[in-house]
Amino acid sequence: YFLRPQAVSAAAVGVEWLTATATTARSAAGGGKESTMERIRYHVPEDGDDAAHPNVFELVSEGAVRVGDVRRHFPLPGRFHLRFRRRVAGLEVWADAADDAAPAPRLAGRILVKASRLA
Repeated sequence: YFLRPQAVSAAAVGVEWLTATATTARSAAGGGKESTMERIRYHVPEDGDDAAHPNVFELVSEGAVRVGDVRRHFPLPGRFHLRFRRRVAGLEVWADAADDAAPAPRLAGRILVKASRLA
């Protein structure tokens, strides 16, 4: 996995950039495997972040992005409890994801995270 952190607000980069969820590229080392770059959108309410204008970091993987990938590559220092936005029984909710091996939950094709600082 390769991480390219970009803690940037949506307002600073524009809507067009944020609407692109994933891009694919051939690996530079031999060009055989295809990798996927996901833009992980997150906000930290305790820091005054607004969910409507999330920060973004990019995560490149050779397969589905897993919950553990998001945890391991989260760009801010410190310990965080992560919740993922998803649809449950027709409602949009922030849900805990306990299994690091599970695919990261998505809403409308995007990975949306609410991070709470742990003491």
